[in-house]
Amino acid sequence: MSIAEFIGTRGEPAFRDVEADVLADLLAGEPCILATGGGVVLREGNRVLLRSAGRPIVWLHASADVVRSRLANDPATSVRRPALMGADPLAEVEAALTMREPLYRACADVAFDAGAEPADAIAARIADWLAGWSGAGPGDEAPP
Repeated sequence: MSIAEFIGTRGEPAFRDVEADVLADLLAGEPCILATGGGVVLREGNRVLLRSAGRPIVWLHASADVVRSRLANDPATSVRRPALMGADPLAEVEAALTMREPLYRACADVAFDAGAEPADAIAARIADWLAGWSGAGPGDEAPP
């Protein structure tokens, strides 16, 4: 079942329950690269899990215009990314980013603007940052 179908039939709270369970299971397992959904930070318990796992947390952010453009150009958007507030998913981007930004910032060890450079350049910057990661805590800024 797609995320849109799941939320449509069971509701967003049920989706967030499953999301929290999957996050806990994955964080309890072997270390891996975990790309969470953007809403995983909405629950305080998820933020606590992320921070307590002792793993580096990289926040990839982009402007609302960049996110809208990427969603509009992805033919699977309507199936994979349902509207959360009853509006068009593209219309909700700015409000969602504004609401979630302080939550992302509180969890992240480092932040990179994923709209500023090509994906391979961002990946290289992340790899460089990880090579020097000390586990000091959230709020570190990306190296220049």
